Amino acid sequence: MSGEGLTGAAYGQGVILLDGSDSRFRWEVVDGARDPGLVPFDAMPRVETTDYVFNANDSFWVPSAETTISGDYSILHGEQNVAQSMRTRQNAEVLAAANTLGLAGPDGNFSAAEVQQAAFDNTAQTATLLLEPTVAACRSTPIIEVVETIGEDGVVDLPAAAVDLTAACDVLAAWDARFDLDSSGALLWREVMARFGGSDFDDAGRLFGTQFAADAPVTSPAGFTADPTAILQALARGVQTLEKAGFDVDSTLGTAQFTERSGDRIPIHGGTGRDGTTNIVTWSGRGSSSEPAPTRGDPVAQDGALRGNGHPINYGTSFAMIVDYSNGAPEASALLTYGQTGLRDLDIFSAQTQRFSDKNWRTVLFTEQDILDDPAMTEVVVRQP
Repeated sequence: MSGEGLTGAAYGQGVILLDGSDSRFRWEVVDGARDPGLVPFDAMPRVETTDYVFNANDSFWVPSAETTISGDYSILHGEQNVAQSMRTRQNAEVLAAANTLGLAGPDGNFSAAEVQQAAFDNTAQTATLLLEPTVAACRSTPIIEVVETIGEDGVVDLPAAAVDLTAACDVLAAWDARFDLDSSGALLWREVMARFGGSDFDDAGRLFGTQFAADAPVTSPAGFTADPTAILQALARGVQTLEKAGFDVDSTLGTAQFTERSGDRIPIHGGTGRDGTTNIVTWSGRGSSSEPAPTRGDPVAQDGALRGNGHPINYGTSFAMIVDYSNGAPEASALLTYGQTGLRDLDIFSAQTQRFSDKNWRTVLFTEQDILDDPAMTEVVVRQP
């Protein structure tokens, strides 16, 4: 289905285009399906288990670290036997029965509080896999020669230079691989990863030493590339990009990644799908709101991630909710990160965005008595005319 032209471009974005004038692509009528063109429930890929399942906007093929679902399913359900995103791999590591990250506690079973911590743990899978050998490589080769790059406007984008990576190596060596507000190293690492494309993350080559294996979907590709030239060049470019934007190489994520609420700048933790965090925050140019929207600056470097105003955020983690059924009645915590109202003069316009920034979950009032006891409760009586 990769095809050429528009079909190929669409497929690269996860969309499958079919020729409506060709009878081979007509809607099929299948017994048990609700409507023409739909797949009956019994024919859909599915898994039932008593431990856990997850999906991070990847194929159905990997519902957990221990399970794959294989079968003769429509490509419209997703692909099988393909490399998984860094985000999916991080989710699998967080939730895996082996509990290698320890986020499920000593007993290996998540409590509600442990789920809260895991949801915003912000460890980056790319750093987990590649940070240590990258530091070793730049310790071995601290001076990297880079050539001049020219931007789309014909002006020098980044200059030719002999970039000293010593300070950058020290920053990365001390980094905990998290995209938290106080993380020094996250900004620099994102610039490094921005210099690599999808295929680099999917198989052996410029980043990894061993290729993807279908029987190890959440642990491959793995190892470090045999030739670190590309990653050292990317690190040098990352240093140049931060310097050009006015950031120190040890600047924290919170100095650059933010959202705006009526002119107030609120720092935002989390990473992108390419970073490989469970908590995804990013920028989307798509939107249907009539509300005034923030804008973002031009790229600092054409092949980098940083913008002139940092990393503005308007998309990603939105409604997060954890429900605990273990105490006889549901107990829940939640965050609506975008806020509860469009009225900018109310406190609740940005209150939950600030809570998200602080990782301060809001307790959900469930029982009628809890609701009545809430000092912030208001009542509105609605009558039909």
